[in-house]
Amino acid sequence: IYLKSRGFLPLVNDSHIHDLAKFMFGISIFWTYLWFSQFMLIWYSNIPEEVTYFVSRIEDYGLIFFGMVALNFIFPLLLLMNSDFKRVNWFVVMTGIIILIGHYLDVFVMVMPATVGESWFIGIPELSALAFFAGLF
Repeated sequence: IYLKSRGFLPLVNDSHIHDLAKFMFGISIFWTYLWFSQFMLIWYSNIPEEVTYFVSRIEDYGLIFFGMVALNFIFPLLLLMNSDFKRVNWFVVMTGIIILIGHYLDVFVMVMPATVGESWFIGIPELSALAFFAGLF
């Protein structure tokens, strides 16, 4: 979308942006399918050493845990369901940024409970790692 706005991709039209947004929508639904399948399998089996994975995340990281689910599933589902919104460039970019933030929180919730437990925070190391990879990109 950035290259199209700068005039480097004259053949890219609204249909291509629409297809990109449909791909984002499909990947978000697929991520939710995989996440919920893992959650339901572990929760339903109720094996104590497996259930602690989700118990620690729900108890200690509840806001980030459910916020991550909202950013990765509910937000894209509600916004990318409408076909008209998928043709608006700034809307697709904004939705993509929100999905990237949601996936960053997903990785954060996967890693932090096992490393620091309940004494977590988002500080300089987390923001600098994010800035490092954004700079590489």
